[in-house]
Amino acid sequence: DGGHTGTEKRSTRRSTQNIYIQHSEVSQIPQCSPTQPGHLITPALGFSFFMLLTACVLSSLISRDRLPLSTRGRHVIDRNGARVRLSCVNWYGAHMELFAVAGLNHVPMDTISQRIAALGFNCIRLPLSIELWANDPLVTTIALRNGSSLLGSRGMGLLDATVSSLTRAGLLIILNDHTSAAGWCCDLNSEEGIWSNPAFDASRWLEFLGALAGRYRSEPMVIGFDLRNEIHE
Repeated sequence: DGGHTGTEKRSTRRSTQNIYIQHSEVSQIPQCSPTQPGHLITPALGFSFFMLLTACVLSSLISRDRLPLSTRGRHVIDRNGARVRLSCVNWYGAHMELFAVAGLNHVPMDTISQRIAALGFNCIRLPLSIELWANDPLVTTIALRNGSSLLGSRGMGLLDATVSSLTRAGLLIILNDHTSAAGWCCDLNSEEGIWSNPAFDASRWLEFLGALAGRYRSEPMVIGFDLRNEIHE
């Protein structure tokens, strides 16, 4: 059962060594640190987002002095030519209509970032929408905890705070252009399968890519850009 404990019903699905964890259905998850193999991280992962976790990921954080990364053949390497293993997890939410990574209405942002690193991951994929950048909307209060210093943030300011929190935790970041209009992607009637659609045309897509690349150009821990999610008809 992947080391889970407790009596409540869990809705987990295993594929090879992967655990699909939904909402707050898991109360305890094993710490995958080689120095603390039996330690359990508590309290519950009370985040309203989905994470694909490898049962025991033992990847090291990549320190700033090993950056920038590049590729050699099929391998990712650091500035000294040593191979790098990226173990990434998706932090859902910023591409949706609330314009915020999920879970911030339950748990402080730094707590989430630090727990992701404690689970053994060294990399985050951040799905975004072009609408987040183009409109920079005010983030609704229901996306954030009462008393949070992030209350009153606009979308791009909250994205900056998310990037800062993740990099403070030692995590690398891959930005992902997930959708043009904010929202879920993709059913059979979706127009989000390509970078030019009624919400934003190809020229706006290119503007978005350039603006985000320029915004984080001086942050070497933002290591890549997934230019479009799952191209389809």
